Amino acid sequence: MSCYILSKNLQTTLLSLFLFQSIIAAQVESIDQNAVTSLTVSKKTTSSMSLTWNEPLGNRSYFTVNWTGGSVNISSNTSNTSYTVTGLTAGVNYTFTVTAVAADGTTGTPTQISAFTKPNAVTNLTVSNINTSSVSLTWNEPPGNRSYFTVNCTGGSVNNSSNTSNTSYTVTGLTAGVNYTFTVTAVAADGQTAGAPTQTSAFSKPNAVTNLTVSNINTSSVCLTWNDPLGNRSYFTVNWTGDSVNNSSNTSNTSYTVTGLTAGVNYTFTVTAVAADGQTAGAPTQTSVFTKPDSAGDLSVTEITPSSLFLNWTEPIGERSFFKVQWTNDSITLNSTTSNIFFNITDLNPGVNYTILISAVAADNITEGEAVGLPVYTSMI
Repeated sequence: MSCYILSKNLQTTLLSLFLFQSIIAAQVESIDQNAVTSLTVSKKTTSSMSLTWNEPLGNRSYFTVNWTGGSVNISSNTSNTSYTVTGLTAGVNYTFTVTAVAADGTTGTPTQISAFTKPNAVTNLTVSNINTSSVSLTWNEPPGNRSYFTVNCTGGSVNNSSNTSNTSYTVTGLTAGVNYTFTVTAVAADGQTAGAPTQTSAFSKPNAVTNLTVSNINTSSVCLTWNDPLGNRSYFTVNWTGDSVNNSSNTSNTSYTVTGLTAGVNYTFTVTAVAADGQTAGAPTQTSVFTKPDSAGDLSVTEITPSSLFLNWTEPIGERSFFKVQWTNDSITLNSTTSNIFFNITDLNPGVNYTILISAVAADNITEGEAVGLPVYTSMI
């Protein structure tokens, strides 16, 4: 009888122990299974992120939110199913862990998610070394972390991007005279989280005009023509200098008549294509030419002999280098030059009709003004 009672008590004890272990296991399993779900990161900035999650099954007292990244390991408690983590460093990968905690301090299974904060924006984005097909970009490194920079270029029909780890980049393959917008964005090491873009715009230089030609040269004006450059341009600036003059004018045409010049003066004409910003100019194209000297005035013969004619005239208005003197009859044409406003023609035949022509010549020894003429006979005796 006593053995039966002992056996019965042992069975009761073992059954109680089994039931207690089952309850404990069920509680542990319940805690493990009741982790938070749908942990999500949103509203990323350079220094903060918002976390949201779904309430776990069963009961809980509060949540512990932990975040690690860089040299940071910080925790905070909340009774809400959302939490905004602040004081973060830009461009850093953080791991966020949310754990449900029971009223007695028992913790559930932690739920984790990782995300990068946004890198800071670059500063002092500058365009330099602007030419017809390329520009150089430079910028300052943003505070915090970043992996690389994305450089985007848009303008005309172009929308190109490239990555660089440097704080400078040369954009090539541009079209002359086009307005381009350049955007530089810092990107975190996940290759997806990007900071705020920084933008600047600039025109590439227009190309130089070609085949600049001077025609219709007279005493006070010349006509300039040139070929339109490749690429884009808004207008041309025509500049002319000479004889203390330095004037400019703009035109949208590929020709221009310069007026108000002084006779016999060497002028330099420069034509430059300008972009639509009114500031970015291409390489200048130059040519130089003399205006025609004016005509000599008051040509007269003051002394006539059988073999000579003595000529006088007045200085033309403007500049000249020398005068060309020409005399002709039915059988001969002879020339001479002088820097004076008089000239004695000798070795003529008596009683012959000569035509006298006087023309002023510019300092290039080529550009000649309109000649003034006078017919005169040598004397017989």
